[in-house]
Amino acid sequence: MNTTSLTAQIARELRQHAPFDAMTEADLLWMVQRLKVAYFEEGTLLISPQDNGEPDLQIIKKGIVRSEDANSNTPYLELHEGEMFPIGALLSRRPVISNYRAGADTFVYQLSSSDFQQLLERSEAFRAFGTRRLAHLLELSRQRIQSALSTRSNQQHTDTPLGELAHKPITCPPDTSLGEVLRQMKAQRIGSMIMVDAEHKPLGIFTLVDVLTHATRQTPHDTPIHELMSTSLVCLPPSALTFDAALTMAQHRIRHLLIVERDKLVGIVAERDLFSLQRIGVYEIATALDHAHDVETLAQISRDIRQLASNMLAQGVAPENLTQLISTLNDRLIERVVEQAFDGTQLQGIIFCWVAFGSEGRQEQTIGTDQDNGIIFQAPDGMSNAEARKILLPAAKRANDWLAQCGFPLCKGNVMASNPECCLSLNEWQLQFGDWIEGGNLQHLLNAKIYFDMRPVWGEFWMAYEIREHLLHCIKQRPRFLHMLTQNTLEYKPPLSLLGDFILSTHDGKTGLDLKVNGTVFFVDAARILSLANGIDAYSTAQRLRLYGEQAGIRTETVEGWVQAFHFLLLLRLQHQQQALENQREPDNTIDPKTLSGLDRRILKETLRQARKLQGKLGESFRI
Repeated sequence: MNTTSLTAQIARELRQHAPFDAMTEADLLWMVQRLKVAYFEEGTLLISPQDNGEPDLQIIKKGIVRSEDANSNTPYLELHEGEMFPIGALLSRRPVISNYRAGADTFVYQLSSSDFQQLLERSEAFRAFGTRRLAHLLELSRQRIQSALSTRSNQQHTDTPLGELAHKPITCPPDTSLGEVLRQMKAQRIGSMIMVDAEHKPLGIFTLVDVLTHATRQTPHDTPIHELMSTSLVCLPPSALTFDAALTMAQHRIRHLLIVERDKLVGIVAERDLFSLQRIGVYEIATALDHAHDVETLAQISRDIRQLASNMLAQGVAPENLTQLISTLNDRLIERVVEQAFDGTQLQGIIFCWVAFGSEGRQEQTIGTDQDNGIIFQAPDGMSNAEARKILLPAAKRANDWLAQCGFPLCKGNVMASNPECCLSLNEWQLQFGDWIEGGNLQHLLNAKIYFDMRPVWGEFWMAYEIREHLLHCIKQRPRFLHMLTQNTLEYKPPLSLLGDFILSTHDGKTGLDLKVNGTVFFVDAARILSLANGIDAYSTAQRLRLYGEQAGIRTETVEGWVQAFHFLLLLRLQHQQQALENQREPDNTIDPKTLSGLDRRILKETLRQARKLQGKLGESFRI
């Protein structure tokens, strides 16, 4: 085979893997022409920290390479055909910090460090992958998942800018009469009319709901529309995405959004523009919740929320946004359940706040989530906490039972508002948190991992905010507690074996890899500790990590690597739970890694590697 044919063959082989599949033909051939082939017997060391100078880039042609801890020679990552190493060392122009050893008879392509640096300059695709390789792999996975699910959904993509969907608005001056507005709405066959000033700044909106209201009131047709229009306008810029619009509609329970740029109305988007073929959307769900007066209706709405989440997953919505949307709608559902459960209860002056713990507290609910909730209350003068608790607990029990009927299983650990230990006064919660921080035994540490993710959902939110401030103050006064919490957290390691394979375990009688217990928890626990240690008042794991990264001066790429790994695990959980629902099974978190695509298995190993890196940073922060 001549040189030209061999070069073309190697290029075709590499095209099967990222980032070579995205490189231009000229850049790929330039690289291939500079590659050397090397062979290593099983057990041979390819690169080690003792090597002098910058290492060469290694691309695995055939075989296995294991990355080992340089001190203990313990393997922690397994690399396969098409994967490259050591990217981090080459980008930083330093020696490696790990050993790389052949796990089988292995052939690799080698590119000199100088050629690697030139390739970074030449190829944008290669440079992007080198600096954001996990993000690149995650995007490939997201596209694959979306492609697989899109056959069941023809919905609008949630990453479409609203400027591409917005319709030209029909407007009128604010002094236009009601009769003229009604005539134009009928002639134009539109559901809303927007009032603007001379500079086209939106002043108000008049919708079909308003038409029915004023028809009932027999409002005179010569009434100026500015006296009748709604001035509570909800606006977004043209650059906002369809997901932003969906979430905003859910939060405000509206059907129309105004698209405004520099205070000027440039368009309008209706919910049907976002979900044209969807049976039910965020407005319908939010409106149905407002009018739901029995648990059967609320249970159906809960199923609709799950279906909406499945549809949006098929549209390619990012897991961070999807879990936020699920949490927002579930919050409203919980509000209605609590309102109705306590309807008729003679509170006798008791004020309270219904709070969420765990994943709900972090606004990271997936499609299948159990209950973790509690109550903060304040009894009026003359009433003891025990007397107040006796009044609250029966209604709390109703709320927990109704939430179970709505698809939120009762918590096996009894972390629910109907448990007297989770229905405490403001002062009792503060004392409880203080006692756990002062004590620091194993049960106290486990409690911290659940209860310290407290978020208000219904009632007197200020109570939860006061407890949060008290928590941060106690942590600052007793730093020993966080040191103990870190030690406990670092006892549990990401489930990769010495040979770089997944370590499977059994949960609820099912053997596999639990994406929660052996996946997201590593990021959740580390983010919680780092946020508490640095006084960061944030709920979500991603927000905690990003704010910590800013405070600690950690490179953005490093922090985003942690966040993207966490979100990939959320995406796998959501996908797995959706499949369970489609097969009429109860959603869980346990998967068989063998059922994943080669790409997703590769990313899953990288996410667990990122978990190890984050644990390393956590241990370094507390000198453990």
